[in-house]
Amino acid sequence: MTPLLLLLAFATPEAPPDRVEWGGLPALNYDSDLGFGFGAIGNVAKLDPDCNPYAWRLQLQGYATTKQNDAGDFEIPFQAHYLRFDVPSFVWPTLRLDGEAAFRRFSNAGWYGLGSATERDEGAPSRFYRYDRIFPSLLANGRITIHDEPVRIGKRRLEVLVGTRITFNRTRLYEGSLLERDAADPDLEPYLHGLDDHLLVQLHTGLLWDTRDHEFAPTRGTFTEVSLRAAKAAGDDAGHAALYLGSRWFAALLEEWLVAAVRAELDFILGAPPFYELSGLGALDRRDAPGGGNSLRGVLLQRFHGKTKALLHLELRGQFATYRIGDVRHRVGAIGFADLGRVWSDGPDVPFSAFELGVGGGLRYQWGETFVIRADYGYSPTEGTSGLYIDVGQFF
Repeated sequence: MTPLLLLLAFATPEAPPDRVEWGGLPALNYDSDLGFGFGAIGNVAKLDPDCNPYAWRLQLQGYATTKQNDAGDFEIPFQAHYLRFDVPSFVWPTLRLDGEAAFRRFSNAGWYGLGSATERDEGAPSRFYRYDRIFPSLLANGRITIHDEPVRIGKRRLEVLVGTRITFNRTRLYEGSLLERDAADPDLEPYLHGLDDHLLVQLHTGLLWDTRDHEFAPTRGTFTEVSLRAAKAAGDDAGHAALYLGSRWFAALLEEWLVAAVRAELDFILGAPPFYELSGLGALDRRDAPGGGNSLRGVLLQRFHGKTKALLHLELRGQFATYRIGDVRHRVGAIGFADLGRVWSDGPDVPFSAFELGVGGGLRYQWGETFVIRADYGYSPTEGTSGLYIDVGQFF
């Protein structure tokens, strides 16, 4: 749910390399599942020629989306307000520390049942498949470099990831909703943990292997994450552990003008997780999946819930124009994509081959080296749904 950032810079070319830099950024985007997003973001960074990319940075965001409901009224389905910090060389040059204090509310969160065998009634009121969740959180991550080999193109870097996430969760069920009905079903009760207010404490660790030639728009190399996470709800006997395996591969078919990109992901949860964890994966970059503009384009956000998830993403990225405005390089391109994904649950399920499919294309605009704007349209022939997603950053 990262907002589209339109940069307003306040530094001048003559500014000294050792300085404090600040800026303000309006935040605008669009997502078919969440509606029109608006807000603002600001940051303060201490630049130092001996530190890459900076000595430290603080970032503050206020952000919300608005969308028309069945009654024709506009509502606020999603809010995300946070303060983030990032210190690339914390105490030691090989330790990077980042974290976040955040407040989020998702009054349009989705629940369609357990597993890939669930069916969706297109004529049902929109809130039949919705619930309201408030979840302020604290996050801290440490990335310790244990191997960094210089190479001619890209890098060969191995990092150890250690971190924690603490989240307070408050869930409100809409009257007559599917989740309210399922919560009262004794057969589903063992699978629906976390409906009462609770504090969830998560610890995670893993390994990160990075050989990409560029962090924001790679043309070759790989990025692989193998991570474990374990979480326990305070005052509850239930707890869970999870294993995530994810790898991205990039190959330049025609230098930077045509690039093939592949991402494969597996996520396994053991134990008794809160029900909302059944539609998410990952430790370093926790995302809703499968479904939505960040995991399965064309499929509704949080469409599927299950303890085991598998996703495969294929993209063909083309660049057809590049030019400079002053000292900044700008690039324009387009992509075609195919997304596959599904979940497995403890309940009734469908055959192994029954993956959900999303296909489509999009446009890319890269401003400088770190700022990428994307606009994707996806259609799911398996679900019969579609989505338009405008955001920042590559899909992966």
